[in-house]
Amino acid sequence: MKRQATSQDVVNRERGYIPCRREVIATSLFCVDGASTVLRRMSIAVVRMEGSSALGTQGLVEELVAGRRPVVVSGLAPELDGLRSEAAVRERLGDVEILVHDNYTVGTQRWLDGTIEGYVPTQRRVAIGTYLDEARAGRTPLMCAERPLEGGLTCLPALKALPPFAVATLDRFFLGAAGSHSHLHFDGDARHVLLHQIMGRKRVVLIPIAATWKLLPVGNQSAVFLDRFDADDLREFLVFVGGAEVQLEPGDSLYMPPGIWHYAAYPDTCMSLSQRFLPQETPMRRFFAQHIHRGVHWLHWIQLLPPGRPAPALTEGFVEVAAAFFRPYETFGARYAAVKGAMRETLARLDPSYRDRAYANFRLEPYEEALWRGRGLYEDPPPDGEQPTSAGVGEAATRAGLPQEATARLLARVGGDATARAALLRALRAATA
Repeated sequence: MKRQATSQDVVNRERGYIPCRREVIATSLFCVDGASTVLRRMSIAVVRMEGSSALGTQGLVEELVAGRRPVVVSGLAPELDGLRSEAAVRERLGDVEILVHDNYTVGTQRWLDGTIEGYVPTQRRVAIGTYLDEARAGRTPLMCAERPLEGGLTCLPALKALPPFAVATLDRFFLGAAGSHSHLHFDGDARHVLLHQIMGRKRVVLIPIAATWKLLPVGNQSAVFLDRFDADDLREFLVFVGGAEVQLEPGDSLYMPPGIWHYAAYPDTCMSLSQRFLPQETPMRRFFAQHIHRGVHWLHWIQLLPPGRPAPALTEGFVEVAAAFFRPYETFGARYAAVKGAMRETLARLDPSYRDRAYANFRLEPYEEALWRGRGLYEDPPPDGEQPTSAGVGEAATRAGLPQEATARLLARVGGDATARAALLRALRAATA
């Protein structure tokens, strides 16, 4: 029997969502490409989370992680429903102090605009009630973005537990006045994100990784200022990059897969809470997190790495990148350039969506080098003192799951260079350590 249209269906159509019945989530939630001819941009599914759901919260999160598509879920975090109004927030959290600060991408924006000289970031502690007063009066450009749940914020209702596979979890708090925004970027920790909208509305633009070269990437930030676009320009831009825009209402939760580009605008003073997590830590992910700069090549590489053991071709590519890192160099910049070159070469072979081109030609290497040097990346790794042998390399390659022909290719690359062979051995061990 045909299902009767509901008021929620009307809202879904008005907000550009793809209606999806909860009971057919397994087939409808992630099989939404058929709608792309209608929307002409990235599909976002909407799911109504019913209290009697057989999957439950953990089952739904497992499906979201498996599907790796942005999805809006209504009713995923009912624990937060008591804070949907400003009056309720004032009553329960009005005396809680938070740190408010400049938009956390102001530094990048000022550098791109040429106004970074003399800039001193602004931050101060303020009670949430006082901040809401300032926001209502239009007197604050500051916001509280991605702050840990500490101090008085620990009184926020506890959310349902994530599935057991979720590790390295982080909960983060957001509060911003109407007119605030978060610059277009991707998250540099490669975590999955559940963004729960508590109070007010938030508009989120989502853009797929495949469109990265259209976004003029600078590290994990874009040189495109979406806050300066009018509505018509934004619509045309989303068609160009294959993106989508979604408006979150109180009670909505947005799942964002790792690496997706996103921009947020605050049409209202609004409050959100995010849960960030990894499905599993692996040696290769750990290496990229600890040693490699957050840029477009890192972004593509991190998407290739599975939660379990990767295919031999991926392991071989990883070893090439890691070996480039472990070789000795005279300068920080030389190591940075070598690793970047190795990522380019391996991605061209491994990732069909990778494009080594930009849509504008402006030199950013000095800025990026300074940025990553300041964060302690690409310093000389400590020596391990071991003299590599062919047998030792072969044993490490076997542990990494490489076939003999891949091992032979890697050894042929280094030839008789003992230093390069030592770097290769360390790279193979990094794949399994």
